[in-house]
Amino acid sequence: IRGDDHVSNTPKQILIYQALGWELPVFGHVPMILGKDRQKLSKRHGARSVVEYQNDGLLPHALVNCLVRLGWSHGDQELFSMQELIDLFDGKNLNSSASAFDPDKLLWFNAHYLRETPLDDLARLVLPFIHQKGFTGATEASTEPLVPLYRERAKNLIELADGIAQLLYKSADLPYDEAGVAKWLTDEGKEHVKVIRDQLAALPSFDKESIEHVIHSYVESLGVKFKMVAQPVRVAITGVIGGPGLPEFMLAIGKDETLARMDRGLTL
Repeated sequence: IRGDDHVSNTPKQILIYQALGWELPVFGHVPMILGKDRQKLSKRHGARSVVEYQNDGLLPHALVNCLVRLGWSHGDQELFSMQELIDLFDGKNLNSSASAFDPDKLLWFNAHYLRETPLDDLARLVLPFIHQKGFTGATEASTEPLVPLYRERAKNLIELADGIAQLLYKSADLPYDEAGVAKWLTDEGKEHVKVIRDQLAALPSFDKESIEHVIHSYVESLGVKFKMVAQPVRVAITGVIGGPGLPEFMLAIGKDETLARMDRGLTL
């Protein structure tokens, strides 16, 4: 089974088989995979090696699933386990026309398998990308509890590592998004951060319920929208506008680091 660009070679190869006295194989030719613009893939036109996809933070099964669906179908099913592919693939239902490779569809597959992969496996897979960011002390054991905070938002292992890195910075090294600082760490925003910071520091128990109570009580006392308080606090402790829930993030970095980051945010 090979690409239909080899159809023209087949008569010559049949003659070679016959000349050597070998048994002829059954030749099967399938349509080529094209780029998103329906042009033939090449190294200068979107074709990449498997290692490059690995370096881009893509999971092996996502790539397999995406490639299988490019030239074959089983009803309307999109997602297949490896065992399902082994059981179902029989050489039938192959596409009769060329398929277009869509990188966005590959990311869709990858995001799905990021959410489905067991946490210990995902921690092992993302760890090299975390090390590349300079956090060489991170281990699979220390990374696994952090994975759930970001894997719902990540499309690949690089994005997952970027998110987890926000939890690993020390307050003095945390990078801040300039647009987020300009928008939310205004004088008014910093006042909200200071009040929340002092109330968190006074908590006898630094747990999710207590953190939520501090934030929601303060918001209710002001009669403002939640984001008017939450976003300045988020930028102060994460450096960016988006991310997981504030209580979950604070618990992941701990009370001391939470307060240290809020102190630094107040100086920006």
